[in-house]
Amino acid sequence: MSPLRSIQLKKPTSPSSSLLSARARSNKFKQWKRQFQVIKNSIYDLASKRFVYQQVTKLIQDNPRLQVPSAFYDWMHRAYVTDMSIHIRRLADRDKRSTSLYNLLKDIEDHPQVISRRRFTRPYKDFMKQFGHRDFDRLWTPGADVISKKLISRHRTALVKSQKRLRIYTNKHVAHLDKTGMKKFPTYAELNSCIDTIERLAKDCTLLLEQSALSTAVPAIQYDWMAPFRVAWLEEKRGC
Repeated sequence: MSPLRSIQLKKPTSPSSSLLSARARSNKFKQWKRQFQVIKNSIYDLASKRFVYQQVTKLIQDNPRLQVPSAFYDWMHRAYVTDMSIHIRRLADRDKRSTSLYNLLKDIEDHPQVISRRRFTRPYKDFMKQFGHRDFDRLWTPGADVISKKLISRHRTALVKSQKRLRIYTNKHVAHLDKTGMKKFPTYAELNSCIDTIERLAKDCTLLLEQSALSTAVPAIQYDWMAPFRVAWLEEKRGC
């Protein structure tokens, strides 16, 4: 017999297809839930800042008396864009030491077997179980036992594409003064589109990891935050 015939060839396996033990899968899922709490709070903050900015700019647009040249307006717009760009960069950070939305999606993509249909539908009790299966089929992997790696990959790709030019802007004009700056800056439409993508991913991850619906990422502000705008900031000086 030829020596080659006695060699037992093993089917190659990729790291992403290797199975974790039941305990490892449980621990990984708990880790994702903890990380997502931090990430979701960051997304809430991002959405809240956009809401406040939009309300203030609408206030200015609706009042002709406020539509005057002002260094304050220039600073407000620049501060908003800078703050939001840095915030988005953190959420899309690829540094493995960072707790970011990108890293969370990448880890889920690498270990799709962690979220099985059984694990996902477990919190749905009694007659609600059918809705758990419906949610799993509708958003993740119809008819399958685990979530779709390709679908998570598409989510991660959507995040990367939506923040690409904002990331370049932040690197070249905010974090550093690059000698070769951008010829065309990102627009407000691009910024809003990126935030919309992040909010959509937050809703999907909330359902995936917490089995609950997130209707909006904008938290309700529990006080009258527009109170300062209801009084005159400058008082007319009266003559003696």
